[in-house]
Amino acid sequence: MFSYPKKDHIIKISGPDQYHLEYTVIIELNEKLVSMLKDSYENTQVLTYDEDEDLLIIWTKKYSVSTESQNDGGLLLWNKGSYVNISNNNNIHIHHKGGPSYIHLIDDLIHNYARDKHHIETSLSLITANERHQVDSWDVRLGNYASGSNFSATKCEMLKALLLGLAAIVDTKSFPPSPAATSLVNSMMDMICSNTVKIAF
Repeated sequence: MFSYPKKDHIIKISGPDQYHLEYTVIIELNEKLVSMLKDSYENTQVLTYDEDEDLLIIWTKKYSVSTESQNDGGLLLWNKGSYVNISNNNNIHIHHKGGPSYIHLIDDLIHNYARDKHHIETSLSLITANERHQVDSWDVRLGNYASGSNFSATKCEMLKALLLGLAAIVDTKSFPPSPAATSLVNSMMDMICSNTVKIAF
């Protein structure tokens, strides 16, 4: 590992003679780093710290920049406000400086959030396998929306109620009265209405 020494830092040097010197360690710790770690000094491992470049790679018992893992410590990789924190309880937090955009892996939960757009693209297919897939949004678009052939989703239960009402009128007008239209609507709607996909609007 190599870390370029900063101007005015106190360092330890060694070498066979005054013409062949090299520095081996920075002796004087940065005051900001010392203040940062004052409550989590025990067993702390600082792999690299550069205040000028806003860079930090560190392991601690308790120190954390993530509000979701207060006092959990662990491995922190920080670069100019963006960071990855693998806490000591094995939770993982990934934050983007331009956020709030983040990914949290907490126990069996994966929570990701994007302030603007969450773009997932594949050249072949995207497969998700789960017991229930829920999309909470005021605007849900499915299919090739850019094609221009866009249609609204249908509340199947409302459509069924409408068609059954019309079928009942037709059945009472027939002679002799017959439930044929109502039976047809019931049989067709059972095939048309999905038992797995539900919508709310």
